Amino acid sequence: MSLRALWVISHEKTNNVSIRFSRRFSTVEHRARRLAGSSYVEIPEDSTVLQLLLNELGLSHPDKPYVAVRDDCLYRQRSPALELRVDSPGKGKLWPVLAITQGPLILSCLPLVDAPPEPRPPLANLLSVSQGLTLLAGLQTFLLGSGSKPDSEGLASRLAMLPSVLLQVCPLGTPLDVPPHGAPTTPWYTCLLGTRSSQPGRQGSSVVGLW
Repeated sequence: MSLRALWVISHEKTNNVSIRFSRRFSTVEHRARRLAGSSYVEIPEDSTVLQLLLNELGLSHPDKPYVAVRDDCLYRQRSPALELRVDSPGKGKLWPVLAITQGPLILSCLPLVDAPPEPRPPLANLLSVSQGLTLLAGLQTFLLGSGSKPDSEGLASRLAMLPSVLLQVCPLGTPLDVPPHGAPTTPWYTCLLGTRSSQPGRQGSSVVGLW
């Protein structure tokens, strides 16, 4: 399983929603382009992704009582995999875009589907969906800790650590599901949390000894 892209979005204040972190994996995107062929849909700019995600999650235009793409039952999503309708560049649909929300954060990713876009494979057959959700849940635990609303400084510090964290747990867009032979099987985010809490004054050491 590999990721084409990952986003961390802050939505604590609806009128000040922003992408706090994003990462795109060019090697995975090259594979996506090759697999899809003429059906390939390019991931748009972060600002466009943000608006499309908010629409699909029903979080856009809070001042308006009704927005068709947000409220019409024909558009509402009933699965963990969102479909983002992209107008440009390369009009088409991005699927499956996974998203989880808790407290002030939305975490989202776009897994690579190792299959032609049509006919669309059933979600139950896509291991990348369950693995993608597992990765998002781990990142959520790392960023928010045991609570759902960390202090702003703590969250900013953990967001600043994400590049180093991803380099170890998701190098080149491929999550490391299995630790090295003979190593403990504690989830990576549990190790990160334990290290961080035991060494509060050393942020850089929180990604050491991942397994």
